[in-house]
Amino acid sequence: MKNLLFTLVIFISVLALSSCKEKVNGSYIEKVDSLELRLEVAQKLLVSLDTNVIGQHYKETNDNLKLIQELRKDRKDTLSKEIGFLLSDYSANRKSCKSFLLNYKKQAMEYEKSKKQLENLRLDFSNDLVPKEKIEEYLKVEGQAIAAFIQSADNMEVWHQTAIEQHEAKHPAVLTYIKELK
Repeated sequence: MKNLLFTLVIFISVLALSSCKEKVNGSYIEKVDSLELRLEVAQKLLVSLDTNVIGQHYKETNDNLKLIQELRKDRKDTLSKEIGFLLSDYSANRKSCKSFLLNYKKQAMEYEKSKKQLENLRLDFSNDLVPKEKIEEYLKVEGQAIAAFIQSADNMEVWHQTAIEQHEAKHPAVLTYIKELK
């Protein structure tokens, strides 16, 4: 009877301790879930940005600037101040579009990296592989990475809108100038 009672006490103690451990690891997993949710929201924002429009604007701008250069190659006259500023702004927006597209690709890679990090962290918490003294540090580092990704996604949205607006504002005037050159 004493052995049965002793075995029962040990069994209950092990069960209680393991359920506490699951609860502790569960709370860390919930934090990882929260980080993943924040990451997904930012990713949806990025995916909603139409990179085809930016790519099309980049190509149009590039083609138009080359055409203007070709049409002006034999001219001796100088550009008016207004046309000079117009073409300068138009060219700056071309660079902005190109940079946007390059940064968008980097953001996509950063998303994949962060997603994988969170998956690995969840797995490590589930398997109790993270030393207790490192748990908060790992969560903090991943939280900072996610916060940076969210900020970058917000910036990309503003950049996207600005690039489109700038193109739409300058493009008609550039087309008019090209017609004048022909």
